[in-house]
Amino acid sequence: MNDYLDFAIRLIDRYLHRPEILTVVAVAATFYLLWRILEWQHFSPHHRLWAYIVGLTFLGDTAAILWCWGADWRTILMAGLLPPVATMVYFMPTAAAIEWEHPNFDRLFAVNLFAGWTIVGWLAVFIWARNSPWRHAEMKVAQRLEPSRETAAALRSPIKPDQAQASAVRQMLRHRKSV
Repeated sequence: MNDYLDFAIRLIDRYLHRPEILTVVAVAATFYLLWRILEWQHFSPHHRLWAYIVGLTFLGDTAAILWCWGADWRTILMAGLLPPVATMVYFMPTAAAIEWEHPNFDRLFAVNLFAGWTIVGWLAVFIWARNSPWRHAEMKVAQRLEPSRETAAALRSPIKPDQAQASAVRQMLRHRKSV
């Protein structure tokens, strides 16, 4: 039994102190965790996408820190901060699409992932995310449902509040039927 323990300790001392081996182990662990997170069915597509982006950031962070292993602490700190900041800036159009509830956020993510490294591709995805058809439809509906000035004045009228309120409600209902 003691021979097996000594063999395991020698194996760990020999191989797990090398940055290449640690990088492979970290990459494998990250992909395994991503696979487990993405198979959870109770996550919405938005949450699965965020889990993927966070996993990608963790993977880049781990690789960057292990790449400069043995350097001074400033280099390791900068290497540890670079992947999260770069990922945040790179996937900003995807985050905007998720926040603005764009109906095609998954397509936006795919285009952002593969063409976002060019400035033109990044700007195109950001503009596409900004021009959500749902946002424009919501703004038009909100404009249509706004009461007219006469209705608002009738609601604020101090004379005959019951009649003013009834006529305002009637006018709003007629307006809604026409929409």
